[in-house]
Amino acid sequence: VDIPVFCPMRLLVSKRIFQGLTHALNGLFALYVAFLVAALSVSPQTAREFLGHVSDGLGKPFRELGYDGDCSLSAVAIMGAVDIYCLIHFGVWVAVAMVLRRMRAVVLLGVFYEALEYAFRPLLPNFRECWWDTWVLDVFGCNLIGQALGCALGWWLYNQHEQQLKAHPLGFLPSRLPFVGPTSTS
Repeated sequence: VDIPVFCPMRLLVSKRIFQGLTHALNGLFALYVAFLVAALSVSPQTAREFLGHVSDGLGKPFRELGYDGDCSLSAVAIMGAVDIYCLIHFGVWVAVAMVLRRMRAVVLLGVFYEALEYAFRPLLPNFRECWWDTWVLDVFGCNLIGQALGCALGWWLYNQHEQQLKAHPLGFLPSRLPFVGPTSTS
């Protein structure tokens, strides 16, 4: 089953599993994209003021971190680069790989994302990293491990679902209901 990139919930819709949840998630995604388009059409200061109305902490400028300070290949420098963003990289790629379940496509997306980070280095200090941070920690570390785990987990869940459908043709009904499975005549 090929899953188009523009509709990550396609598998759930086509199998009629949790169809209401799928439509709700797609609707939330559409609202998120509309919010991003609106946020990109105003100045950063106006966007910060708007976010300040949502929560008090959101209206304040974000503390930008630069990861290009110590680029030596020492244990201290590498451990200094490991932070919450490594866990975020891992978690995001697990989720993306679970949806797409195509390792080659997910790895290409990961490399493309790192190329985007490289392109935005002049604008965002958070994207200024050492070469080993980009390639070793991100691409071949957190991203690749998360992508492999996500693909494996996605295929495992898909196969579990297929086995359940083979065992119960209606999938979600227990086999002991009188109109589904055999009835006792005692």
